Amino acid sequence: MTAQCPTPADPSVWREVGDPLMPATGTGPLTGMSVAVKDLFALEGHPIGAGNEEWLAESMAETTTAPAAAALVAAGAVVAGIARTDEFAYSLAGTNAHHGTPPNPKAPGRISGGSSSGSASAVALGQATIGLGTDTGGSIRVPSAYQGLFGVRTTHGAVSTEGLLPLAPSFDAVGWMTRDAATLAAVGSVLLPPHEPAAPLIDGLFAGALFAPELLALAEPDVVHAVEDSIDAWARSAVLPALDWAGLRTDELPAWLAAFQTVQGY
Repeated sequence: MTAQCPTPADPSVWREVGDPLMPATGTGPLTGMSVAVKDLFALEGHPIGAGNEEWLAESMAETTTAPAAAALVAAGAVVAGIARTDEFAYSLAGTNAHHGTPPNPKAPGRISGGSSSGSASAVALGQATIGLGTDTGGSIRVPSAYQGLFGVRTTHGAVSTEGLLPLAPSFDAVGWMTRDAATLAAVGSVLLPPHEPAAPLIDGLFAGALFAPELLALAEPDVVHAVEDSIDAWARSAVLPALDWAGLRTDELPAWLAAFQTVQGY
């Protein structure tokens, strides 16, 4: 069933909403679902605002729809509206000086996480089924973690970024958030390219996953315990892919971060 936006819409979550804002153009695995589109994607007839009022005022209405959004409506989803983002997606907090911070229903009083903040909050609040966003340095993964959602940052280049206002093109990737794994996979069946025959699959699942325990040394104790419990449950699962331990030199992370920030800033 299509999630419904509230009337009036919360301006910290939504820049613009419709009934729907954009109808489905076909039917498929996403029929009956609705999408909150991050305010970086081109939608025909609507300008891109990028979380900044001056940019929005000077922007022209788009003449085409970004392929990622177009694929979702072709698969049966409707666009519920355009969701807020940190200004030009350049933050992981979700705060916006013009419109405030979208609420975090999973942890009231705490920030929503960004920069796909509005899309995440719309999904967490039940106002959209799918949150379409981007991830350059964590902008899908952070709000998903903060708000208890399923989220994926796709491999760079796997989903077209055409029609997307860029932040750092060599890092920008399309991603999405949902309230359950089945919907996450359904969106993936639409947006991701078909698996190559050589890919290691078991009944449609990738046959392996990697976990770096060294990363836990960087986390606070309650986070460590939560991750360890999840890893234990994963290891006992009969349906999840095998989990392998991978070594990671955490002393190299500051240099990686410096390189990332330099390229992103450029």
